[in-house]
Amino acid sequence: MANPIKAMDVLNRYFSGKQYQAGTVWIGSKNYAVVDISKEQTEILAIEIDTFVDWDSAPRIASMTVRAAPRILDAVRLVNSNTKQGYGGAAGRGQQLIAQPLQLFDLLKASPSSTDVTAYPMTTWLVNKTATGVSNWSGSTSYANTMVVSSMPYMAHVFIGFIDTIEVPKVSKIQIIKDGDTYPIENPNFEWRGSFGSFAVPTHELLQPWIIPPASKYYICANYYATGDDKMQPIGFAIKRATDVLSAMV
Repeated sequence: MANPIKAMDVLNRYFSGKQYQAGTVWIGSKNYAVVDISKEQTEILAIEIDTFVDWDSAPRIASMTVRAAPRILDAVRLVNSNTKQGYGGAAGRGQQLIAQPLQLFDLLKASPSSTDVTAYPMTTWLVNKTATGVSNWSGSTSYANTMVVSSMPYMAHVFIGFIDTIEVPKVSKIQIIKDGDTYPIENPNFEWRGSFGSFAVPTHELLQPWIIPPASKYYICANYYATGDDKMQPIGFAIKRATDVLSAMV
């Protein structure tokens, strides 16, 4: 088993370093005003991050997720600038915030007909590519994923990396375009599968986590170097209000 690190240890190093600034978060070259959460709420977030990961079965995913704890916290701080009720986690209620792993229903499908994720969500990670080249992976230039809930900015997404559970991954490049700003192309190291062992899921850790702040919009493109089935999916979190996830399952 890999030597596990704890999310709170990573966050404590963040607080004691030069990158952390109370009341502000930098994303790229842009500065955002934020509302910080309490130490107790930060500890809840750290405990939940540790709960989400599994060092025994997926040590690489666990390590990259825990290392990204500061950026997950930053996403919480960004949304809290609008809600101002802090982080409640699994026990959250009302305007308190919850971090949940990104799911199909959080993301627009490729080339949707509107920005309504409830009407045009991804329904499967599995896609069959009949042609090589660049295509939309989530959203499009016309209809992007939006961090607006009920006409108000109450949400953020954090992308830490991607996995591809298909036998032979087909993606050679990934790119996010946020609010019209084109981010540098990432070249997934899915082809390194052999060095992890045949049992390991091909994994790509982004050079810097992608944070999509409240009220922002984004879409993601992928370049496919080969045709056939592919099953790329994100490692990341959606930061939401408790009130947006408390409806009962029926």
